[in-house]
Amino acid sequence: MKKKRVYKSKYNNIKVVIDGIKFDSILESNIYLLLKSFCNKNNLVLERQVKFCIFNNGKSKRYLIPDFKIGNIIIEVKSKATEKNPSFRLKKELFLEKFSKYNFQIVKSIPECLLLLQEFQSQKMI
Repeated sequence: MKKKRVYKSKYNNIKVVIDGIKFDSILESNIYLLLKSFCNKNNLVLERQVKFCIFNNGKSKRYLIPDFKIGNIIIEVKSKATEKNPSFRLKKELFLEKFSKYNFQIVKSIPECLLLLQEFQSQKMI
């Protein structure tokens, strides 16, 4: 009998499945539930992992695939450690240069996400 290998995540995240969707962390899944509820109450469309081409030189392409998109608001769930990842930082800069019409937000906690949604709602940005 073969043993099943258990791989430890680079950032010690626990993968979660909700509504048949795999999430990279418990935080990301909880933010999803919060955003889903918010969008249902406010008649908004919540999109997941929309692919944005941030670099294309004809030979190769690079993409940023944020966690969530509501209208022109992009929400990326990151921990302090993952936010400092050089690859993510570069992709974020390229995204901001190419897609300046979007409001790019990094969320590190549920209270932070709640405040962000309240702010957007009060400023009628959503």
